[in-house]
Amino acid sequence: LDPEITEPLDADLLLWLDFGGGLEPVRRNPLIAKLPSVVEGRDVVADPALSAALSYASVLSLPYALTRLPPLLDAALGRNASVAPAAAMPTGMAP
Repeated sequence: LDPEITEPLDADLLLWLDFGGGLEPVRRNPLIAKLPSVVEGRDVVADPALSAALSYASVLSLPYALTRLPPLLDAALGRNASVAPAAAMPTGMAP
């Protein structure tokens, strides 16, 4: 990524993966600090365990990631995680 072209990072939400080295160098970058999603708090830092789970994308790691990630995304987007979207509501049909 060109350090002076941040358009690819101008998104509704940014997910940063931390593999144990920390994100301080990224956070100190003045161009990154000015991105709307960062300024407005719409970025999420996945800790090393969650970052690894997302990267491995295995049958064992994905359930872990899918349990931990949605609440982080909801919080970053200002959503109430306790309210399930309509598509996720039970239909009342027997299995």
